[in-house]
Amino acid sequence: MLSSSINPEVGNMLLKNIERFLQDYKNDIYGGKQVDYSDIYYLWLISLTLGVFGEERDQEYFHLGSVLLKEFKKIIEKPDFFPLGFFGGLAEISFVINLFCKRTGCYFGFHNDIYNYLLTLTNQYIDYCSRQIENLKFYHYDAISGLSGIGYYLVLNYQKNGEEESVILKIVDYLHQLSQASTNLPLWHISTENQATRDDILNYPDGHLNFSLSHGITGAIAFLSAAYRRGIGTETLRDTLIYYLKYLEDYAYWNGQSVYWPTKVPVKDFLANKYNCVENYSWCYGMTSILRVYELAKSAIHSHEKNGKILMSYNDLFDKSGEIKFKESIVCHGHIGFLCTLLSHHLDYPQPDNEKQILSLFDKAVLENSFIYSRTHSDSFLEGAVGELIALLSIYKDDISVLEHLMLL
Repeated sequence: MLSSSINPEVGNMLLKNIERFLQDYKNDIYGGKQVDYSDIYYLWLISLTLGVFGEERDQEYFHLGSVLLKEFKKIIEKPDFFPLGFFGGLAEISFVINLFCKRTGCYFGFHNDIYNYLLTLTNQYIDYCSRQIENLKFYHYDAISGLSGIGYYLVLNYQKNGEEESVILKIVDYLHQLSQASTNLPLWHISTENQATRDDILNYPDGHLNFSLSHGITGAIAFLSAAYRRGIGTETLRDTLIYYLKYLEDYAYWNGQSVYWPTKVPVKDFLANKYNCVENYSWCYGMTSILRVYELAKSAIHSHEKNGKILMSYNDLFDKSGEIKFKESIVCHGHIGFLCTLLSHHLDYPQPDNEKQILSLFDKAVLENSFIYSRTHSDSFLEGAVGELIALLSIYKDDISVLEHLMLL
């Protein structure tokens, strides 16, 4: 495993940063900091540290985690708490608390209550989204807030019970409905008035079609292929997966050893069958994450076409990984998200030269960041120091929870 090859000095530096970070956080909590949603990420980091710093620290962090659980119960029970998403919602809370339960052997009843509540609310949300299917907003179906991300989490947790499978298949049916045409456009296009930002409205006056993992059809493909690999193999699921996958096939631009995809395609360009691909290496919108989901989907349906090109593209990414520059190190659109995406492929297709590149990216992430805890702003997994530490400690421990959350497995 990768952990045995990590430079011990770099590993020790990472652990010192984490211990300092969590001590600052603990002092803040016991000093009266009000717990909010973002504290779920500190529970995740605490879960990963158990067994790392010794028995005394384990007891200390277990107690801190227990305090947080009581506060999350209050947050979930608030009548105005609604977000369900896998990033920033109830599905994410359930995911992290499940990790804490597995590592401590405690609070499984609490997690089961949350999970069953999630199933109930997701069932209702699918009905709502289905009623709005011709008035689509990105957060109805995407990976971050919508049904693709929630569905992916349900597949991760899949225990083959009837209610769970029923909700998963209901999400499949919803995505199948989105694959249908509305006039000359598929229903998954985002209309002008339903775009998320003023910039989108200016840049895409007729609306757009989104290909990204975070907010587009690649998120839907990640969910569908994960469900198919878990044996939830209805004909509708396979047909829907192949439908969305064909867009990645048709819009891929293979240039030598590299492959590129568009992120957002303007409606007018889509209708004219033209598009522009961009060089983007982020997790959220980058070609690296799209390539990974494309690879997983092809594997799910046992299609070996383009396998050689896919591996060649990865080799090209690994070869130039040290030269790619990011403005930030964060998970969402920074250095560490790129590292996680490459690692997810490497776990399936390990090569010594590629491992060296991953270790180099890991060293860079640890050595060039200060990881300062600050109570002045809400932290997050995708865009904060706590997320960076979660990802790096996960790699250090050969733990796959971060790759699962990023929908890369």
